[in-house]
Amino acid sequence: MSILSDLLILSLFQTPNFNPPRLERGAPLAHSLNIIRSSWVIMDLEIDPEGKVAVRSSKGVNPFRDMALTSVRQWTFAPARTKEPVESRVTAVFLFRPRDLFAGAAPQIPKSSGSDPDRPPLPLKVSDPGYPRASIGEGAVMLELRIAQTGSLENVRVVTGVGGLTEPTEKVARTWGFEPALRKGAAVPGTVIAVVSYLRPVLYAPSPKGN
Repeated sequence: MSILSDLLILSLFQTPNFNPPRLERGAPLAHSLNIIRSSWVIMDLEIDPEGKVAVRSSKGVNPFRDMALTSVRQWTFAPARTKEPVESRVTAVFLFRPRDLFAGAAPQIPKSSGSDPDRPPLPLKVSDPGYPRASIGEGAVMLELRIAQTGSLENVRVVTGVGGLTEPTEKVARTWGFEPALRKGAAVPGTVIAVVSYLRPVLYAPSPKGN
C-alpha cells in the first residue's frame, strides 16, 4: 500500500477540528445593592447550531441566580463548528461582589462524575479578585476564556470592560483552573464566560473627636 493511501485512510479516522463557540452578544447584568458577601453562580449552557442558548443547570442562590439567568437568556453565540455548525456546551461563571475591598471566599465546586461524554470546561478553582484599591469603577466585567483541550487557559478576550476593573479581573481569571471540555468522550477546546460584578466600596470616615 502506498504512503498516499496510508495517509488517506488515516485521515478518514481523524476527528474533525473542533472550534468552540464564541460569544457575540452579552447583556446587562443587574446587581443587588443589599449584598453582604460575595455570591457565585455557575451555569452549564447548551449552544445550538444557530448560536442560541439553553440553560441545562445552574448552581447558586437567589436573587443572584435569577439575575444571571435573565442576562444569559439574552446572550447569542457564534456556534461551535467542525465542518459545519454543531451543538456545544459552555460554562458561565458569575461573581457578585459586595461593597467591600477584600476578596470573599471561593465557592465549593463539586468534583466531576466523569460520566458525561459531552460537557463544557469544568471549574476546578476560581477566586474572587477583591476590589482594586486604586479603582473607583463600578459595573460588570465580562471575559471570554478559551480553554485548550489540555485544560490550560489559551486566551482571554474582554467582552465588556470597566475602567480600573478589567485588568485586575483578567489577571485573577488567568489563575483559575479548569478541566477540559469533552465531545463524544474526547477532550476538545472549550469556552468559559466569566462575569464579575463590582459595587464600589463605601469607606466610612472616622467621626470627629467629641461627637
